[in-house]
Amino acid sequence: MNIKFGADIYAPKEVNELARASIGYIESDVMDIKKRYVTLGFHLYEMDQCRYYEDLGYENLYECIEANFAMDKSAVSRCIGVWKTFAAVDGDGSRKMWVDDRYKDFSYSQLAEMLPMSECDRCKIRSDMSVKKIREVKQQLKETKQKVDEVVPIAVKENKSVEEVLAVATSQPEEMVEDQPVEIVAEQSDRQGQPDFPDMKNMQEREDFVNTYKDWKIWCRNDLTEEVFYRYDLPDGAAIVIKVFPYIIPCWSKKEAEGRRLYLLKPGYKHFADCESNMTSLKEYLKDLKKKK
Repeated sequence: MNIKFGADIYAPKEVNELARASIGYIESDVMDIKKRYVTLGFHLYEMDQCRYYEDLGYENLYECIEANFAMDKSAVSRCIGVWKTFAAVDGDGSRKMWVDDRYKDFSYSQLAEMLPMSECDRCKIRSDMSVKKIREVKQQLKETKQKVDEVVPIAVKENKSVEEVLAVATSQPEEMVEDQPVEIVAEQSDRQGQPDFPDMKNMQEREDFVNTYKDWKIWCRNDLTEEVFYRYDLPDGAAIVIKVFPYIIPCWSKKEAEGRRLYLLKPGYKHFADCESNMTSLKEYLKDLKKKK
């Protein structure tokens, strides 16, 4: 292919052959993207991890791909995300370069739309749904979860009864909750009794710390939705909250699993639902927190 080299390269003829091969693979995938979007995601990820873009004269993957294939940063990120999320997984945990059988009937556009959804919520999406319909389902699920998520923190922060908050937040007809026991147990949040804040030297140690959430204090528990909230109060006044809940996945296997959602509660936050985060953001926050110490 006719490679467009970046400004940081002075001798294109001496470029690493692996870097040339990498961008050649990406070109082949792009030319048949409807069938090869999963392999494209893998090859983009490979170029990023091996830093082949530097051999081609670029500071990062996105500049290289945009210059050569007119794919912007969001398109590249989505493609990598689709491969990471929907590719088949081998017994050793490695991802393949083809889509998992559960999603073989879905198009790339559908899978890209499903990226931010939890595995349990994806079970509600069918391959015959349009992208517009998937967005409608996502919005409905988001509104339902927001109603539930707002119950616990509002009750704790405003010292209201659970019944008062549920009446406002759930807005469900009486007959829908009749005979269903509602019990939400709230714990106090303070730094006493929680594990000592560790000295984390790298991103892996920060991820390992977040994954020890079951050693943290239980902040609150919602028996109605089977949710447990674990909390760790950080030295700067912020707090990490991990919400865990049971669900069936895959839906047709009837096997129970545990899902989780990550939150970062910064001082002065208003709505709990607006604090939803992810592992990458939490690790970056912990990294910046160390710099401030």
